[in-house]
Amino acid sequence: MFERFTILLLVLCTSMASADTDALKLRADSAYIAKEFASAAQGYEEVVALGYTSAEVLYNLGNAYFRMGEIPKAVLNYERALRLSPADEDIVMNLRLANLQVKDKIEVLPEVLPVRIWNRVLSLLSMDHWAWVSIIGLLLTVVCVVLYFTQYEPRVRMVGFFGGILMLMVLGLGLSGAMHQRNVLMHDDRAVIFTPTLNAHAAPDSTSGLLFVVHQGTVVQVTEELNGWFRIRLKDGNVGWVPEGAFERI
Repeated sequence: MFERFTILLLVLCTSMASADTDALKLRADSAYIAKEFASAAQGYEEVVALGYTSAEVLYNLGNAYFRMGEIPKAVLNYERALRLSPADEDIVMNLRLANLQVKDKIEVLPEVLPVRIWNRVLSLLSMDHWAWVSIIGLLLTVVCVVLYFTQYEPRVRMVGFFGGILMLMVLGLGLSGAMHQRNVLMHDDRAVIFTPTLNAHAAPDSTSGLLFVVHQGTVVQVTEELNGWFRIRLKDGNVGWVPEGAFERI
């Protein structure tokens, strides 16, 4: 009896939380439509704080901050939205527009062409979509195997054989894409600089030599932490140490 009451209470609390989230999102949407961007941003932040994260909410939050001129927060939320929906053209375009407002124009280290193409392919779909590709590839592989072993017509067996090989490749691609996107979600070590002007030092010490300067809105990779200092890497390969509180992780 107690267990049933507990389950019922959990379901009721979940339903109430979902209703609160929906109401907050509706208010934030209404504020955005009315061009009340500060209220919209606050509303979307409250939605995210309740544990509801989606590409749509993060994209709208980025738009609200962009309209307010808060470029670092816009870049941060566009990057978070793109991580959930990597093929969304609107997110990609608005992120590019926001990056045009960032002072630092850092050249990306060139990649070997096959590696660049492979990474681009794996980034086309989200983890869920790649998982569906894997499931479809697996089911069609089974169908092709059944055709090959149960049919005696040479042409049908040939279709089953070569179709099975092709579907195995689709299955492998789906698994690779899903694992890639999972690693991006679970182990994303990138961050957005929030300090207007940030000095990067040669060592985790403010008295050490100055290596370079970055500005707010720049995306960096955080590779190490030591005594409240963080080692960051730029897209051009430069590395340096910055103090805690200078950035927010994506």
